[in-house]
Amino acid sequence: MEHKSYTKVHVFNLIFSILLSIAIGYGIDELTKNFILSNMNIIICSIVYVVILLIISIAGLREMHPPEILDPFENHYMQITMLLFLGILIIGTSTAGIVIGILTIIYSICATVFVKYENKTNVNNESSVFGNSV
Repeated sequence: MEHKSYTKVHVFNLIFSILLSIAIGYGIDELTKNFILSNMNIIICSIVYVVILLIISIAGLREMHPPEILDPFENHYMQITMLLFLGILIIGTSTAGIVIGILTIIYSICATVFVKYENKTNVNNESSVFGNSV
């Protein structure tokens, strides 16, 4: 069973997935005004990653397992790396993409520190339960 504090990570990943989908919507609007092939590729890639992140976050909140093909994305560091990647990509698509992309990058850095701290705390707590000293 997963540690309860990782629920916070899943909730924030869900929130930032929704924010990124808003930025994708603005990017599609900009794409209809002036077509740029590289922006279209970024938007398609972002849509795929946002859908994957939504599936993983909802499965994590419901304490279910995602489909077999998405097993590598259950790792919290992988989810945060995906958010960081999406934040960097979405910056160039629209004005809303700049704001949401920067917020996503800041969240990714903070979430990495949080997950690392929680992993360290969990290891220390589990070892003290079994009587091992760290």
